Amino acid sequence: MSKESVNCSHLPQTIKPMLAQARTEPFNCDKHLFEVKWDGIRCLSFIKDGRLRLQNRHLIDISDR
Repeated sequence: MSKESVNCSHLPQTIKPMLAQARTEPFNCDKHLFEVKWDGIRCLSFIKDGRLRLQNRHLIDISDR
């Protein structure tokens, strides 16, 4: 899909990410992907008009970090 064919004008300015939930036991399912929790900051990235913006899970802009 080319960049010209994607219309992102309907996307919101912020997106609240899904947070991990604690469980008493692990599970295994082919319908789920798992992510290792490394030390660091998780964030969502947005690119608009050639500018990058980073947002943390509290919806705070952390682009300057």
